[in-house]
Amino acid sequence: MQEQKQKEDNKKAETTAATVKIWINEIFPNWENVKRSKRVREMWIEGLPLEIRGKVWFQAFGNRSAITRELFEIMAERGNVLKNLLKK
Repeated sequence: MQEQKQKEDNKKAETTAATVKIWINEIFPNWENVKRSKRVREMWIEGLPLEIRGKVWFQAFGNRSAITRELFEIMAERGNVLKNLLKK
């Protein structure tokens, strides 16, 4: 059973690595030409690997609110405090 789980984990890691490679090597360099393509839409729906999720969202939506790294960290900390309060 543990061996089967290891095989599944390895397969998932390989799939994730292949997906990241496609985004980095094929999609990001051609973003303007492929952003509305069926392939990109399907890959997005299948799930974005954590390694590229932020970059995909930035490419798709930008930073219209002009949120700085400092503001993001402040708000993330507030969110963590609230999450911990709600756990009690």
